[in-house]
Amino acid sequence: MAMKNLNRNKNQAQPPQIQYHNWARQAEELESRRKQVDDLFKDLIQADEEIKNKKHELLQADEEIERQKQAVEQVHLQLTQADEEITRQKQAFEEASLKLKEQHHHNQQLLQRLKTAIQSRNSMRGRLGNIVRQHNRVLQQVNQLMDRYKTAMQNLKTTTEQLGKAYQKIHAVEAEYDQDMTEIARAYQDVSFEQRAQLPEQLRQILEKIEQDYTGIEQ
Repeated sequence: MAMKNLNRNKNQAQPPQIQYHNWARQAEELESRRKQVDDLFKDLIQADEEIKNKKHELLQADEEIERQKQAVEQVHLQLTQADEEITRQKQAFEEASLKLKEQHHHNQQLLQRLKTAIQSRNSMRGRLGNIVRQHNRVLQQVNQLMDRYKTAMQNLKTTTEQLGKAYQKIHAVEAEYDQDMTEIARAYQDVSFEQRAQLPEQLRQILEKIEQDYTGIEQ
């Protein structure tokens, strides 16, 4: 019994050791809690970063949604313009189709007129041959008239030259005549009144007329 008590006393820790043990255990618990707090703080920081990232992603998503909205509006505007262009193209096609129909009708009329003209041409070939022959005859007559005209012009040139020479001779004769009349008038001025009275009446009148015309002296 005494031995058991002695062994029990040996196995029991001393009070300071128990206190140290408690402090160590408390320190471990504090360290564990501090580590947990650090982990929680890190988790909070990471969560805050994730929240910021999510906010940034949401902002980018909003911007992308706005861009998509603008793109949709642009596409809607393009579709509206495309509808308007399709409407204009449809109207233009209808107008072009109407013009083609009118042109086709006009072409049919032209074709009919062309057929009629061909028929008229075939019927006029004989008349055209007669016209050509008549034209050749007229042309031959014109050539003959031109030859006669050339001959007449040559004769006229010769006659004109002859007339020129004749006019020159006439002018020379007139000048000589005027000179003779002037000399007669001057000579008659030297004749006295008594001698003039003895001249025949008709001759005296002629001489007085010559004197008046070529000397300017009136009786």
